[in-house]
Amino acid sequence: MFKQLIVIIVLFTSTLVYAESIMPTGNGTEQNPYRISCWENVEWLSTNMNIWDDELHFIQTCDISFENEQGSVYHPIGSWSIPFKGIYDGNSYSILNLSINIGTITGLFGVIEDSVIKNLTLSNISFTTTTNGNTGGIAVSATNSEIVNCHVDGVIIGNYYCGGIVSTINNGTTIQQCSSHLDISGAFYACGGIVGFSSDSLVSDCYYMGCINNSLGNCGGLVGINNPLSELVNSYAFINNSSGNAYSLSGQNEGSIANSVWNSNNPVTGAVPANTIGSVVNVMDLNEQEMRDISSYLYLGWDFINETENGEIDLWNIDSNENNGFPFHPPYSPVAGINEIVASINNLNLSLFPNPFYSNTTIKITNEISDTSILTIYNIKGQVIRSFNCIKAKEIIWNGVDKNNRQCPSGIYLCRLESNHNKIIKKVILFR
Repeated sequence: MFKQLIVIIVLFTSTLVYAESIMPTGNGTEQNPYRISCWENVEWLSTNMNIWDDELHFIQTCDISFENEQGSVYHPIGSWSIPFKGIYDGNSYSILNLSINIGTITGLFGVIEDSVIKNLTLSNISFTTTTNGNTGGIAVSATNSEIVNCHVDGVIIGNYYCGGIVSTINNGTTIQQCSSHLDISGAFYACGGIVGFSSDSLVSDCYYMGCINNSLGNCGGLVGINNPLSELVNSYAFINNSSGNAYSLSGQNEGSIANSVWNSNNPVTGAVPANTIGSVVNVMDLNEQEMRDISSYLYLGWDFINETENGEIDLWNIDSNENNGFPFHPPYSPVAGINEIVASINNLNLSLFPNPFYSNTTIKITNEISDTSILTIYNIKGQVIRSFNCIKAKEIIWNGVDKNNRQCPSGIYLCRLESNHNKIIKKVILFR
């Protein structure tokens, strides 16, 4: 009997540790990324920690569904000791039915650093952290990373830090054009519909819809704690709570919040606590009819499809037949040929300071270039914002305006220098 019991325990433990996985096709380069086409490929990425920090490229090629028994033993991609440092392009596909109920970091990705996660939807997730730990939909912790056009729906239950998209962000991380439709509950030190804790980072053009409750406070519809040098702009929250302690935008604000709205029937009055020490500018509570009216957002400078006064990037759309009539993000279609990764090719070199910046950044070219060299600034969709003819100039100052001398919104921009058929691309973050 005793020997049989040992065998049973060993077999059960093996099932938890050694989940089935299949290596994807591709080699992880930008030209030939690993192609993620099934849940076994995701398991392969989550269990091969030796490649997490190799700055590899991954692209999803179809919708991927996890069964409950598969997802329950899922291990997040990236850890505190070995962060994920790569580029994952969901390619506008979804990962569905992922359930996680073990571990102290709970999310599709665990800890990411110097990474890009984009164009990905997590649908019908169920994430539960039963011990003291952090929970995030897309990732648990993000440092100097970009999360763009990512969306999450389902349920999160846990404690400590929690965010619908990411639990904690820091050091210049940007979350842009992301959304979550989640029910979030538990005993959190800080929780938010998009981010639990934000430090020296940007949340822009995002929205949250759902029920969110936290028994310990620091609970916000969008950001739990918004630390100094962090910004929350052009975003909205629609909180369905009948009771609770979630402030409409942020549970604690020491940074900056601007041009954002929330539903007026949230039981907790106000965008932030009354004793907030951060900046709160142009925020409004709206009733449901007003939240379905595009003019409410155009007044705040939001960039919508079929209007040009607030820009031509088209970050938002509104349609009575979509998202229950509330604003949503249009399908994402990046322009081919723009490499969002910080890259240096053929000995060209660029430096930008300060980065992130508020009013001006100095772009320095630290080696010789040709007379025909061009520096071009793009937005995250690959659209040209402004161009400079360098003519061997060593310094260019960009003041955050476009080619029509209009102020650019907060967000990620890409500086691309081309000289003698060589190029270099570097990221810069603009805060307003």
